[in-house]
Amino acid sequence: MSEQVAYSRRTLELRAAEYYASIRKPEGEWKSIDDLLPQRLEFAHLIHSAAYPQASELLRTIDYDYMHRWRYYEQLEELHTQLRGRLDDYPAHHGDNLDGLGRVRFVQGAIPEALSLHEKALKLARTHHDRYRESCELERLGAVYLRIDQLEKALILQTQALAISQAETYR
Repeated sequence: MSEQVAYSRRTLELRAAEYYASIRKPEGEWKSIDDLLPQRLEFAHLIHSAAYPQASELLRTIDYDYMHRWRYYEQLEELHTQLRGRLDDYPAHHGDNLDGLGRVRFVQGAIPEALSLHEKALKLARTHHDRYRESCELERLGAVYLRIDQLEKALILQTQALAISQAETYR
């Protein structure tokens, strides 16, 4: 009986997520955090239904270009934290989440944690031969090292990121 209840609860959570997806404003109309309320509620229902890859994809659409730029760092940290440890079987999503949380922790001044998160994302990218993510993480690590005045290390990382980016562009 408990399996049936769990199945029913998951189904209801997914239906609620679908509802919030259906009432989103078009992206061109997103001007404030209030415009992202349907996505944030959808995210919560996806988390409750254990649809973690879908929650990760949704978060990616509102993360950097909207919530990050609008400086909603605490809310982003909370959303990314809800996905920690739940995306291990989905390397691309796991890397996105490590990167997003690393960017947030960087702007919040938690430099050691940002460094650790970006190093983990870099290792994951290399393990899965994701050259785009590798380039991004090298660039982000370069920014972290620049912030802590390790200029030589920052330059090396930025140069590596650029080389990968250029190689992938001309492929």
